Amino acid sequence: MQKNLISAGALAAALLLALPSSAQAASAPGWRVTAKAKGIELFDVVAFSRTQAWAWGTNGDTTQVVRRVNGHWKSVPLSPYLRTGSTRALAGSSSANLWIAGTKQDPELGSVGYVARWNGSTWGSPAVLPSGLAVSALVVRGPKDVWYFTYQGIAGHFNGTKWSTVQVGFPVTRAQAAGGQIWAAGARMSTTGGTVRPSLARWTGRKWQAAKLPSGTGYLESVAIVGPKNVWAAGSTAAGRSLLLHWNGKAWKKYKAPGTGFFAISSDGAKGLWLSGSSTRLLRLTGGKWKKPAIKGVPGSSLPLVLPAFARIPGTTSVWAVGGHLSTKGFKDALVLKFGR
Repeated sequence: MQKNLISAGALAAALLLALPSSAQAASAPGWRVTAKAKGIELFDVVAFSRTQAWAWGTNGDTTQVVRRVNGHWKSVPLSPYLRTGSTRALAGSSSANLWIAGTKQDPELGSVGYVARWNGSTWGSPAVLPSGLAVSALVVRGPKDVWYFTYQGIAGHFNGTKWSTVQVGFPVTRAQAAGGQIWAAGARMSTTGGTVRPSLARWTGRKWQAAKLPSGTGYLESVAIVGPKNVWAAGSTAAGRSLLLHWNGKAWKKYKAPGTGFFAISSDGAKGLWLSGSSTRLLRLTGGKWKKPAIKGVPGSSLPLVLPAFARIPGTTSVWAVGGHLSTKGFKDALVLKFGR
């Protein structure tokens, strides 16, 4: 992470100035950089429509930067409580039901986890998690159906009135909900030998049910629900190779994939997948074939381009991605990419 950090207002201006004109975007339906800035890191993005999307990142060790797209990128002020926290996840069902989660140092309680909701105009009072829990992922299906997941293997559920907790069984890295399904992905440490094994669980409506996966070591970073009987999960093997698993409604099987590991996976809206990796940067799997698309407007750099998150615009084949050029000290720059209109 860069030492010379700039203010949130300057960051907003930097992103705005970096946006291409509407004419440029209209003539470039493939992948292209739509915004960029130095001094911040972007980690996640969610999309609700062609004009409504959000992303979060940091411009320091604790200060959070949450941004909204509504034709243009803009900074959204955070409450004092959230500004001094460390965000870990972002999810929502609409721009009037957006949730963030993270951790912060409380003067009385020490390190605490929290979740907070944006109702379209203001941030609500944060809900503090039970002691010792740290949020790793969020899923939001509506104002009365919100899930947080933790590194301790416990999930919390909000029904619109109160929170309850339930065991998932392993530290969760990412989760996704679509078409009535919820899947959580991560890894668990085996009780013998200390090996790490990929893990997936599906919500049955009553409990989290562990999936039976092919043998092997490694971990899963992300999961994508393409259809009722078409779910994918991506990550890395313990040997440093890409790990891609597919569920056909009956069984999970390994799918051969290139590269040294995946960070994120998303449906492309056309029965295919978008994936980002540590050595491949951006790949598309369509019709059983792997393709490496070009990206317009990427700044020159000797560092690898890393995209930790995708967000497909619902009902379309358009996709957002965020990330940047990654060094050993963090992201050198912040890039927002888009595919399609």
